[in-house]
Amino acid sequence: MDRAIFTLLAQRDRLVAQAAFFKTTTDEVRATGRVEQVIAQAITRAHTQGANPKVVERVYRAMIAALIEVKLEEHAVLNA
Repeated sequence: MDRAIFTLLAQRDRLVAQAAFFKTTTDEVRATGRVEQVIAQAITRAHTQGANPKVVERVYRAMIAALIEVKLEEHAVLNA
């Protein structure tokens, strides 16, 4: 299971990196509205698939926060 999680995290990281490349401002990188959409979808999926929605929300928030932090660092370097 851990291998699958790592594989999916790596894939998500690559996709976020591709999307971040096209963003011109830090607000676009943060994408606050999009974050909340993703969280809402994750909570809905948790309910339908029998996962604990509180755990899913916390995991998704932590993952997204980490990805945004890294992408903001990369954005700063690219736009320096």
